[in-house]
Amino acid sequence: GISGAADSIITLSRSKRGDRETKMSITGRDIVERTLILEMDWGRYRWTILGEEHEVADRKDELEFSNDPLVKTIQFRLDEAEDLVLDDPEALNVTWTCTSAELLEEVERLYGPQDTSSTGLGMRLRRLAPKLESQLGIVYTQTRQGKSGRRANTFTREIL
Repeated sequence: GISGAADSIITLSRSKRGDRETKMSITGRDIVERTLILEMDWGRYRWTILGEEHEVADRKDELEFSNDPLVKTIQFRLDEAEDLVLDDPEALNVTWTCTSAELLEEVERLYGPQDTSSTGLGMRLRRLAPKLESQLGIVYTQTRQGKSGRRANTFTREIL
């Protein structure tokens, strides 16, 4: 008999049958291995390359972060605080302190009902803290307030 093997393999896979995005994995003996994300334009029946898998994931994370109502609320409140101290040449930074419940109220006031509790919000803040600092210069700290021991979330940003 005759036996053979493929020199290169290209596979297309997607999470769900109706997904617009598809992962194209390319591997082979004489080619660089890569994974691309494609998007189907069902109106024209054409695939568009969105980019390498890690690049597309990074762009989605960035977009999700910048559109997050929690992030936008924190930025809004710090911008408001900065407007109040602009005339003070001694001011080096702005700070906003609130409880998680107060923060959730503010997010909902600005962006409508959210699918989270104040406890869930606290966990999200801890996950977002590194990005808040690296991308927006906002330092997040959590402390206990007074005798009640309520947790206070403090957001600080340097005035530029």
